[in-house]
Amino acid sequence: FLYLREILLSVSPGSTTCTSGAFLVDAVGAAPGGCATRGGTTLPVVSFASPDEGVVVNGDATPVVVAVDASDNLALDNVAFAASGPFGSSKSLGSVKTKPFQVSWPTSSLPSGDWTLTATATDLAGHTTKDVRKVALDRAPAVTIAAPGAGKTLAGVVQVVVDGKDDLGLEGLVANIDGVQIDAWSASYGDGDVQSKQWTALWDTTTATFGKHVVLVEATDSAGQQA
Repeated sequence: FLYLREILLSVSPGSTTCTSGAFLVDAVGAAPGGCATRGGTTLPVVSFASPDEGVVVNGDATPVVVAVDASDNLALDNVAFAASGPFGSSKSLGSVKTKPFQVSWPTSSLPSGDWTLTATATDLAGHTTKDVRKVALDRAPAVTIAAPGAGKTLAGVVQVVVDGKDDLGLEGLVANIDGVQIDAWSASYGDGDVQSKQWTALWDTTTATFGKHVVLVEATDSAGQQA
């Protein structure tokens, strides 16, 4: 909370009562009982505590906690948060007047890519200081089996058709039979920046036992997220 009290009388050195023309401060971001005059020139201090610089944020997860440490020699009025990203995306994340200085950043509807988080601390005199934190927003790739269909009876060499996509780019696709890899595709093969790909793996069923088998496909995107 913020508590300001006008003091009109001068007092002896070492007292917690302020001299004429000053006021007593007992507020968030300042030492209780400090004295200061209005219109000071000292800027507030603000620095990010989380998320870490350059971290890849999972866009499919719960909202991200954005937190800063902030203080001022007088007292803070508020810390305001904002996020800006691809395609001109910009969003205010709100402001906080009391500790802890943190907000939740919902990311599930936001585009993947590089984002800049900004925290602006404002003190009672109106001075501001900003800190920025750059992160990458990514969501897991999508992958499906286009063929063969579930429950099909197979024989000979079978084509396992895999559809994969990711808004940042696919890094690899893998086909497994009963937990054993039978084939893999990698973006390093020279396909360039691939956001969507249909890929075919070959399964020689002549070496498989009769009965049911489990076909599992996996996708990895350029940020290392898997599905």
